[in-house]
Amino acid sequence: MQMALQGTRTSISVLFWSGLALRLAGIFAFNPAPIHDWFAPFMAHALQFPSLDPWTLFLQGGSVKAFPYGIVMFVMLLPVSGLAYLINPTAASVGLGISSTLFVADIAILAMLRRLLPNRDMMLLAFWWLSPLVLMTNVWVGQLDVIPVALLLASIVCLKEKRYRAAGLLLGLALSAKLSMILAIPFILQYFLRNKRMWPYFLPFAGALASVSVVLLGLPLLSPGYNTMTLSTAELDRLFDLYLNMGAARLYLTPLLYLLVVYAAWRTPFLSFDLLTAFMTLGMLTIVLSTPTPPGWQLWTWPFLLVHLINCERAQRILAYVFSLCVAASQMLYWSSPFRINMGLPLARGWFYDVTLTAIVGMGTILILGILRNSIRANAIYRFSKRPISIAVAGDSGAGKDTLVESITGVLGPENVAHISGDDYHHWDRKNASWQIFTHLNPRANNLKRLFADVSAILDGKKVVRRHYQHSDGRFSQPLLEEPKHFFIASGLHMLISEAACARFDVRVFLEMEDDLRMYFKCRRDSKKRGQNVEDIKQSIERRKPDGERYILPQRQRADIVFTRRTLNPKSVDLMSPKVPATLLVIKIKQSLYHDELVRLLISLCGLRVDVEYANGIDEVTMTVDGDIYGEDMSYIASKALPEFEELIAVNPVWRDGVYGLMQLVILFHLSQKLKTRS
Repeated sequence: MQMALQGTRTSISVLFWSGLALRLAGIFAFNPAPIHDWFAPFMAHALQFPSLDPWTLFLQGGSVKAFPYGIVMFVMLLPVSGLAYLINPTAASVGLGISSTLFVADIAILAMLRRLLPNRDMMLLAFWWLSPLVLMTNVWVGQLDVIPVALLLASIVCLKEKRYRAAGLLLGLALSAKLSMILAIPFILQYFLRNKRMWPYFLPFAGALASVSVVLLGLPLLSPGYNTMTLSTAELDRLFDLYLNMGAARLYLTPLLYLLVVYAAWRTPFLSFDLLTAFMTLGMLTIVLSTPTPPGWQLWTWPFLLVHLINCERAQRILAYVFSLCVAASQMLYWSSPFRINMGLPLARGWFYDVTLTAIVGMGTILILGILRNSIRANAIYRFSKRPISIAVAGDSGAGKDTLVESITGVLGPENVAHISGDDYHHWDRKNASWQIFTHLNPRANNLKRLFADVSAILDGKKVVRRHYQHSDGRFSQPLLEEPKHFFIASGLHMLISEAACARFDVRVFLEMEDDLRMYFKCRRDSKKRGQNVEDIKQSIERRKPDGERYILPQRQRADIVFTRRTLNPKSVDLMSPKVPATLLVIKIKQSLYHDELVRLLISLCGLRVDVEYANGIDEVTMTVDGDIYGEDMSYIASKALPEFEELIAVNPVWRDGVYGLMQLVILFHLSQKLKTRS
């Protein structure tokens, strides 16, 4: 094991130093045509004749193609180019400074990819650091696109790390460096707008983006030279090269294809971070493959394509690398030799170039199909987003259903959860004489037909109008509108009584307590919140007991998870004591594939005592958990064992101490299992 680890480290070191050597050699050996002909003369002129408007000043005698970039690109090239100019005031020296700046941006992208994709160093070195596409674009051709791509990637990393104001700032800088980065904005905006958990953070992001854009994109528009060099370039016209003639009119296909990708993202109910990068890659690949793009444009997609390739099969990765080789070959044919020394490579454009371009489009199309299949359609969150993720909570009166619903909502986020309570479907208010005949536990006292119709409507993505039963006075409220959200929780006495309705829920939970413990909590709740005295509460429990045994307890068999709270010492329950009795939690889970991992984490990280018993082979697992449970521990376990839920739960989830914190964790584990198997 130690030798294998040492071998991996050696391989990583060799790959890194090889890529570094190639780049350093290229900086001093190559003199790329774009840098030599355009960028270096522009920067040298700006350094020789300092001006607040270097674009207009340069156009008095220079090429309009020299610098089609914004003020941020100019500022980022200035430090190293300026230092090179001070050492040797020539355009060639400035060119070395520009190449060195591209080298720094190249390393920055590698570092950011490591933050996005930790523990993937070998693949990142192979597919970025030693990628033919990256080396050819940055070293042989000398295009500046790596700088705005680095800024855009930095913005995406900040989104991932929940630094939203910084993300907006960096996106604004990327737009100023190269306006083409605007292609990412529709997808990033949808990431916020289609994800309710992100709404509170949209204003800091949008404010930073707008502020930077107004200053760094708006003010330069006052320069006629800037307008000519950045907004009147032939690059923008390439977007309209692919079209269909429709009589006297033209149907431009490239913008149409891009808009279709934007629309597909909009139609996705829940746009997670992985789906964001997948749709961004699709949008950029669509532009790149449907236009005769300059060499730097292919670089836009590459870092985001790597995020997709991480989880792809070997064949898809090989195809991507061959795609990179073909792009590199086409760039070699497109641009003249960049050698500073006399080693010209006379390659002409012809049929071989056309074949290479055809191969690029063909393989790029296959990569698009791979993204659709592996990163979008097979994405667990995408599959889940087709309809609300649903949880049913059933149990006897006073078993803790409302507290559990509040706990789950605290983790998932109130803005993400729609909730229907079975109490809202009682036939009568509290003062109705019918309650002298029926108990609340009797199905005939509840409008179950309407209840399950509303449940089905929410699960089908429809709005429902319902009334709310107010426990404080026993009356019903005016009708309320309940809208479907990403999560749906249905709780109540009879939520698992219908087998047909049960089948529609993703997770089915049943709560129960020892009688003395339930009596204790019910007395505390009903006396404080509902104004009832203890004796009336005791009589109510005894009166309801036959209906509970007949209608409520049988629902236990339909539950995926049964939580049973027991006291450590049954004799310690004092109904009048403010001190909550010490309890343990018994968890019975059906069809569990995760219990071994959960038990190991609870013992090793939380120091809990966990006993495990099996029934029906291993189809039913019963865990008895005892010990002090803290919300911080539950949060830590969830972050390590359930990383896929980072995108689904609240940005700042509320984890509870005690048994309800453990219930939160178990339900998330079960949802994770369902997430991987739900079609």
